[in-house]
Amino acid sequence: MPSTLHEAFAHLLRQRPDIIAELLHFTASGAPKHDSIVVRPAELGDHRPTELRADGVFGVFLGQEAVLAVVLEVQLWIARQKLFVWPSYLVSARASLRTLDAVLFVITNDLAVPAWARQPIPLGPGSGFVQAHVLGPAELPLLTDATLARAHPTYAALTAAVHGRVAEPREAARAALIAAEAVREALQGGDALLCYDLLVAALGTQAREVFEMLPQGYQFADEGFRRAAAEGKAEGKAEDILAVLEAREVAVSPALRARILECRDLGALDLWLRAAATCATADALFSR
Repeated sequence: MPSTLHEAFAHLLRQRPDIIAELLHFTASGAPKHDSIVVRPAELGDHRPTELRADGVFGVFLGQEAVLAVVLEVQLWIARQKLFVWPSYLVSARASLRTLDAVLFVITNDLAVPAWARQPIPLGPGSGFVQAHVLGPAELPLLTDATLARAHPTYAALTAAVHGRVAEPREAARAALIAAEAVREALQGGDALLCYDLLVAALGTQAREVFEMLPQGYQFADEGFRRAAAEGKAEGKAEDILAVLEAREVAVSPALRARILECRDLGALDLWLRAAATCATADALFSR
């Protein structure tokens, strides 16, 4: 079962595909000429079994043509079974995007994972091998320059998160604070909150204590606490709406269920909850 930290890493990278261009600089060829990077469905394979769901799949496009498929995995510990499915991710991503070029990135905050994840995965006699590009604390330098962090806020958040539990606590806390301030200035709404949540979750115990003792860190922590309380209230209302609809045997499509669960507007949720008691269809919720 993925951890909260794992999901925070993966969700950040899926929400901010622009960071893929920066990560591609760590490969031998760098980023190919392109004009857009698009998030693709993470499910791979015709029947979409759980084991064929990557943490992120991205298409790098030049015009309408995909020039590269990027598969991204967040790996916070050694999991031998991944060596059996990673090649499948690349094959499926190539087929989906109709491109011959594909790359697998493994992001980790663990010092032991890179050597294991970087090992070549043989495909059989005469069939070559698959090898991941692993980006961990040694490969992603900690970004502590405030100017650079403001220019690359998502990347700053990623590097701070990768080093959060392995760097010296004061250095990790300082990098997290610089990234948090860059994120607050440069990103909006959910993206900013997502980066902040990742930064806090990724810190080790001592580093988090240092972070929260800093005046700015305390402010961020207080904002996070208040937001978490509000989000918890919103999640509860969303679940109440679905429970009412279920009790009344009103069908709810996966898309509408996701829309309800992801809503954080308490006013809208209140309206939907009242409507759920009488509406004939789930679609009618949104016309009130």
